[in-house]
Amino acid sequence: MNFYLDKAFAPIYLPASFTNTEHKKKEIKMINTIGEMAGLIWKTLEEKGEMTTSKLKTDLKADVFTLNAAIGWLAREGKVEILKKGNSMKLQLLK
Repeated sequence: MNFYLDKAFAPIYLPASFTNTEHKKKEIKMINTIGEMAGLIWKTLEEKGEMTTSKLKTDLKADVFTLNAAIGWLAREGKVEILKKGNSMKLQLLK
């Protein structure tokens, strides 16, 4: 009996870089970095109150990607409210 595999179900072979443990360490580090930034944002908003994202970026010396990922993290958890006015975005803690 012959079995033919449909091309849609053909096995996918990943490059070695996807299975390399070094690659996995970088993913974990980024998750930690974003989590740490979320904590810094929380503390800063708690101390200083409502702030724009550009002011947060300056005060925390954060790169745009990490800052935005951390803001998304906090928003998804319902910890911050994002207010948009024109081109400016402000954050405030939700209590």
